[in-house]
Amino acid sequence: MPRRTRRRCRSQPSRTPRPLSPTLRRLLRRLDFRPDRYRGVLARTVHDLAGAVIRRETTAGRLLDELQARIEATDMTAEFARFVERWPAGDRVERWLCRRRHPRDGRNLNMRLQLFYLKPRRSESPHYHDKMASLQCVLKERIHCRQYDRVARNDNGDLLIRPVAQRALTVGQTFRMTDHETNVHWFGTEDEPAVILDFFIGAKGLYETPFDADPRAR
Repeated sequence: MPRRTRRRCRSQPSRTPRPLSPTLRRLLRRLDFRPDRYRGVLARTVHDLAGAVIRRETTAGRLLDELQARIEATDMTAEFARFVERWPAGDRVERWLCRRRHPRDGRNLNMRLQLFYLKPRRSESPHYHDKMASLQCVLKERIHCRQYDRVARNDNGDLLIRPVAQRALTVGQTFRMTDHETNVHWFGTEDEPAVILDFFIGAKGLYETPFDADPRAR
């Protein structure tokens, strides 16, 4: 019977891990391989819509119409109950649920479904978005929302806006924006904390004529 020889394992000196370079950190953040937190029916819908945008099979308006129809057909309270019940620390917290990015497809698509957690008497200052489309749905309590259309820019580059709507929104109700429709919004909570589901998508070529490229905006 052959004789077994025992080999001793030599202990290796401990090595201090080297910190990641700034370039590698930026690359890892850009790739972002973390799995989606939410994979329900709306996640499948928004991923399908993102694919339609890449293939140039839909417009921003139709995209939001399809998402709106899916929201109306879904029990939003039950669908997102486990996220609404877990309240993170902070006055205003964004928590992403699912996302899709295609930086090399020629359209630089960036899509995200996320939650806004807002404490009582907290408001988002008026703001607008370029070359994007978004839709928001209240999941808890109620918010007060004001919406405006962008009209033009004056010679100083200031944005001229026109009031469109001012309303209180409760669970299940939505508001939306595109580059040409109710693009400026201002919303906030009342006496109770609120949770808002936020969907947005941005991509090159999402609009044939973006707002700032439209001669009527000058």
